[in-house]
Amino acid sequence: MKKVLFAVTVSVTALFGFAEVPQAHIYRNDGGFNRLEGAVGATHSDDGGAKTIHFSSNGESLSIEAGVIDRIDLRTVAVPRIHISVPSAPGLPQIVEKEEYLDAEISMDGNGYADDLDLTGVRVKGRGNSTWWFPKKPMRLKFDKKISVAGMTEAKSYVLLANYIDPSLMRNTMAMWIARELGIAWANHIVPCEVTFNGNDLGAFMLTEKVGINGASVNIEETEGILLELSDEFDEKYKFYSATYNLPVMVKDPDFDELAADDPSWGTPEENLAAWQAEFESAERLVADGRGFEAFDLDSFVDYLLLYNIVLNSEIGHPKSLYLHKVRIGDDCKWQCGPVWDFDASFNLSEPADGGSFRPRPAVNGLWLNEMFEKLTKTPGFMERYKERFAEFQTDIYPRMLEFFDEYAELVRPSAKVNGRIWPADSDTGWCFAINSFNHETHAGDLRKWLVERVAHLATLAANNRIR
Repeated sequence: MKKVLFAVTVSVTALFGFAEVPQAHIYRNDGGFNRLEGAVGATHSDDGGAKTIHFSSNGESLSIEAGVIDRIDLRTVAVPRIHISVPSAPGLPQIVEKEEYLDAEISMDGNGYADDLDLTGVRVKGRGNSTWWFPKKPMRLKFDKKISVAGMTEAKSYVLLANYIDPSLMRNTMAMWIARELGIAWANHIVPCEVTFNGNDLGAFMLTEKVGINGASVNIEETEGILLELSDEFDEKYKFYSATYNLPVMVKDPDFDELAADDPSWGTPEENLAAWQAEFESAERLVADGRGFEAFDLDSFVDYLLLYNIVLNSEIGHPKSLYLHKVRIGDDCKWQCGPVWDFDASFNLSEPADGGSFRPRPAVNGLWLNEMFEKLTKTPGFMERYKERFAEFQTDIYPRMLEFFDEYAELVRPSAKVNGRIWPADSDTGWCFAINSFNHETHAGDLRKWLVERVAHLATLAANNRIR
């Protein structure tokens, strides 16, 4: 899904006449920003020696003093725009319910980044745990049949991430990109987009797959395998606290009730939960005995932990949103880590500091691990393989990561400015500080600098046989 961003910076005089482009972005030296779309034209006039530029686009007009204009970018590729409407509640400004779906219609303008999506029926509801309580609501989309959106594998369900606390609009994207480059199983794709809901602009979102057992996510046989989520939310129907490490383990997929109803020979949900609990707790005991990689795949664990260490996602410690999967019960296959999920509270998150203030999370901070994962890092074979994989990351993936970072930052920058106007943020959420995305050049630059410092720090640690 790699897209080539083509943007040309032009002078005002070069724009006189008309240019047919998805978007024209006017960057201003007075702190403002304007976006025009479609056939963009410009003329000028002089009033007492002060030149004014008159822009027109799609029937709209805009006049700006010439001296205020810093540069104009014409884009052949822009982030897609998703339009969602709810006929039964046309006055609803955004989704407000996460328990019940609303019948809706959806379409998407691909803007050269993805294929358009014609108007089609969909159901929509809110989603998320801590992110649900922010002013800007994340959403889940559910179609009646499998459909490919923005080039992703056909699926019924998709997710729109709101990124309210990420002023760079890049944390989830960068984490998923690194995950795919490391070869972590079933890493999601991220499609940056803007969302209009009942005609109300909601700003920047990320479209991605819904994590679960399906062809677009964890592609294993649901009658034999399982996807577990370790999370202190502990809010799924079938769940248990593990015997050795007291981990909150939930069955994310498959739907035990549905499988039992479809085929009584499969067994009851309670029987299958007991079988999988025994399977997991057997693996736990091996971990405690220093034999964890007889039950957990070494390479899978190393890559998973390396990603979380690079981006400093300490939700691996709670644990929260931590996924493990296994293709079947038995000693002939091992537990695999993945997919990865939820990187809002990672990287240089603005977190509480002394005196009631906030600060960016330092790049030299140590990664918090849950007790079972901590034990796995002390198991023979881990450190040698971790150092090998980090060296491979540093040599091959890291330079390409910085290239991708710069390209993606340029792609989403106009969207970040529009988003910053819609969601002023700059507020205390209780556990972090939500920062406005308008000054995206600064926020992206801060994140890039943090990543460079983080990788350098991890390199020093690895040279001393340490992960933190």
